[in-house]
Amino acid sequence: MNMLRSKKDAENFVDQAKDLFKYDEAGKKFYFVFEDHSRDGNWTIMFYPKEERWTSHSFGENYCDEGETELTREEMNSFIFKNRKYVNRALKNLEPVLVKS
Repeated sequence: MNMLRSKKDAENFVDQAKDLFKYDEAGKKFYFVFEDHSRDGNWTIMFYPKEERWTSHSFGENYCDEGETELTREEMNSFIFKNRKYVNRALKNLEPVLVKS
C-alpha cells in the first residue's frame, strides 16, 4: 500500500481493509492500529464484514473509550484522511498479511 496523500488514497485504504488489516477470528473483524497523537495513545479501526460495519476505538495509558464508535463508510474515509500522517507511520511498519487464495 502506498502512502496516503489524498482523499482518494484514504478511500482506497478503506476499500482494501480485508487485505491490509489483521483479522480477529474471535471477534470476526478486521482491525488496524495506529497512533492517537492528540491523546497519546492508539486508535483501532475495525471492519465487521458480515454486517459491513465500521467502528473506531481509542485507548492509552490514562484513558480508554467506553466502547467502539460506529462510523459510516464516508465517516471512516474522512477519519483516515484526517489521521493519514499516523496511518502512514503504521503502514511503514506493517507486517505483510498473507492472503489465502
